[in-house]
Amino acid sequence: MTIYLIIISIIAVLVTLYDKAAAGVKRIRVPERVLFGIAAIGGALAMFFTMIIIRHKTRKPVFMAGLPMLITIHVLLWLAFVA
Repeated sequence: MTIYLIIISIIAVLVTLYDKAAAGVKRIRVPERVLFGIAAIGGALAMFFTMIIIRHKTRKPVFMAGLPMLITIHVLLWLAFVA
C-alpha cells in the first residue's frame, strides 16, 4: 500500500507540473477529469500541495474544495482499514 501511494503521488505531482507548464506555452492540457481521477485513486494530497506550491488551479473552487474532500475520504478509508 505504501509503495502504491508513493507511485500515485509521484504521478500526481508530475501530471500537475506538466499541466502548469502546458498552460504557459499553449500546449495540450490535461483534462480536469483526468486530474480528479488521479486524485481520487490516491494522489489527492500530493496534487493539492503541488497546486498550492506552484499556484496552479488555486482559483478554481472545484479543486480547492474537492481535493481536501478527497483527502478526508482517503484518511477515513485508511483509518477504517488500519483500525
